[in-house]
Amino acid sequence: MGRSSLLLGVGYSYLWTNEDTNQDNHVISLLPAYRYYFEISEKIKMFIHLAAGPSVMSSYNLGYQKQGSKFIFNDYVGFGMRFGQNNEWELSFVFRHLSNAGLFEPNDGYDVPFTFMVGRVF
Repeated sequence: MGRSSLLLGVGYSYLWTNEDTNQDNHVISLLPAYRYYFEISEKIKMFIHLAAGPSVMSSYNLGYQKQGSKFIFNDYVGFGMRFGQNNEWELSFVFRHLSNAGLFEPNDGYDVPFTFMVGRVF
């Protein structure tokens, strides 16, 4: 039997591209999330999750894509697992979209189809 929960996370992301210009960007995020857990064993729990929250980028650009503000929203959907003696570690794989939600022009947005996340639960 599964259970759901609401969480609040803080994250750091390093985004990079192989374009000739503006090759990287740092992102700090505050992410409220919804998770649904499937218990596999006492030490392993699988989950699906949705999250959306405010973020701040270090630059207005990533490659040739531009944002009108360093303030953006970061939302994602994905799946993962918690593991360890007390389920204190987690690995997840997510699809992410980052944009300023049309609040500022331009708003090219960034889709990150493959994000691998590692976390520690406190």
